[in-house]
Amino acid sequence: MGLGTRDVMEHTRDLEALGLLRSSGRMSGGHQPTAMGRTVVRELQESQATGQDRYDHTAREILRHMAEKGQDVTWTEVASWNLHMPGLPEVTEQERETCMKVLESQGYIHGFHSAQQDFVRTRLEPKGRVVLGRPDVSLTGSLFSGSSSVTYDQRSGVHGSFTNHGGNVQIGDQNVMVAPISNDQRQQVLADVQAVRALLDANPEYDATARAKVVESLDEIEAEANGPRDPGVIRRLAENASGAAVAALGSSGGIAIAEALGRLLTTLG
Repeated sequence: MGLGTRDVMEHTRDLEALGLLRSSGRMSGGHQPTAMGRTVVRELQESQATGQDRYDHTAREILRHMAEKGQDVTWTEVASWNLHMPGLPEVTEQERETCMKVLESQGYIHGFHSAQQDFVRTRLEPKGRVVLGRPDVSLTGSLFSGSSSVTYDQRSGVHGSFTNHGGNVQIGDQNVMVAPISNDQRQQVLADVQAVRALLDANPEYDATARAKVVESLDEIEAEANGPRDPGVIRRLAENASGAAVAALGSSGGIAIAEALGRLLTTLG
């Protein structure tokens, strides 16, 4: 990593303070990851292989290649770019198209489409050039809203596993007492559920496996919202639905359905 001894010692202390690393207590024993540290590493690896880190990296690489090109690009060019992280599989055509759709929905790029193909020709928008200078901005976060995520501080090399609960960030697992969701939240949850159902109805060609899992979770969410209203149970069910939807992003209506489930997670805080 090119770090000096003092930098390594500082980062080691930071990792110990976060509960991610422990000292063996012996001069020659070094350090070992804690159970939480091993969980963080596993979650990071999963995120880089199939989750938000992979999609964020892919989307940012697409913008970088477009900026270097300096003019409109064709889908053939996009399909030829090397976008994967070192040591991981090449990015598939479906993953590329999904990232392009998300970038376009946020105004970072503008695609020219035909009846036979999306993104026949694509232009990088000024907003896309600006966000390239903001490595802290998630480009595909709307697909994973409200879910647990793994972050990596490139300056220090420190990983952290975080869960966002209404703006309060927690590290690792914490046991907390929770109250049932409010009636206003219940109404919004039910409205969010109906919005997802409407999108499923509007996209009959949506992936059948994902549809079955999403519908099952929505049925259980409605039952819980109209019963005990336990936010933890509802969130778990919503995350199950979101996970199934993320696996079908390239399917008909896939991005819209994943984003609608992300809004449901945001409602839960």
